[in-house]
Amino acid sequence: MLWTDFTGFKLFRVYFLVPTNEISEFITTFFKLYPIATANELSYNVNDGILKPTGKYYIFQELVNPIYNRKGNQITVSLAVKYLDQQTKATQVSQFDLVLEKSGSNWKIIK
Repeated sequence: MLWTDFTGFKLFRVYFLVPTNEISEFITTFFKLYPIATANELSYNVNDGILKPTGKYYIFQELVNPIYNRKGNQITVSLAVKYLDQQTKATQVSQFDLVLEKSGSNWKIIK
């Protein structure tokens, strides 16, 4: 985006792109495994206590309306996750507001 200030100098606005494909892949993989993951397994992708094991056998269906925003070196993600409950055959939709941070080549849910 480009505009001119009152002195005639050209000012540029810089947008830092959010790597949404990479994050969507991480989140999709995470939420496919989340319902059956143990606390120990969750610890690889989630800071302690952020998300508890569900103990349910849900089948991942889709991410619903994910919204990504960059805040410094963190990415905030607001989304719903749609699952099929194997026991009741009902659709389960859960809302999440997450903060992600990349450490090396891995993403981690920190809040």
